[in-house]
Amino acid sequence: MKITVTRRFKNIDRPAAYKYVYDAIVGLWKECVYVFVNEASKHIVIDSGMSQASLLPLAANVRLASAIQESIRGFSPTPYKGVYSAAGVWNPNGYRSQAEGQRRGTKAYELSFGTPMNIDLTFSFKILVYQWYLHEVGVHGKPTWDALKLGRRAFTSHFNAHYFKRVSGNKFVKLLHRGKS
Repeated sequence: MKITVTRRFKNIDRPAAYKYVYDAIVGLWKECVYVFVNEASKHIVIDSGMSQASLLPLAANVRLASAIQESIRGFSPTPYKGVYSAAGVWNPNGYRSQAEGQRRGTKAYELSFGTPMNIDLTFSFKILVYQWYLHEVGVHGKPTWDALKLGRRAFTSHFNAHYFKRVSGNKFVKLLHRGKS
């Protein structure tokens, strides 16, 4: 299960306008990722903390790691013996732990911004913790977590609510129309 959000911006005519738009959009994009992580983490039920911990590398990228760490502090100080791979293969010698979740989380996301001359924003997150995947799609008749869906909704909503406030300011209009740098 995976979410991907991509936006591209082209045909901006002045270098100072490029820089202004890039900085504004990248700042907003990082805020949206922050909102995604914050919202998704609220809907993950904590057992060992492995699922939540898989968000830590992404959270660190948008300065939210301490909040995620606080939410899993005190859960499962001793790792559980036995773990499923991301593909659902049982490994009786592995451990289900926060450290394992964090290790998997380093490969769970893509976050890129392009350059000021070619703004190409990408955010992608895929679930690499099998337990999270099971609960995301529903298992044993229990309700689903819907963490990705709710996180994506929060991301999109934040982007749509703040985009025009960020990019259509007086400074941008002056830079674009008058060519000041």
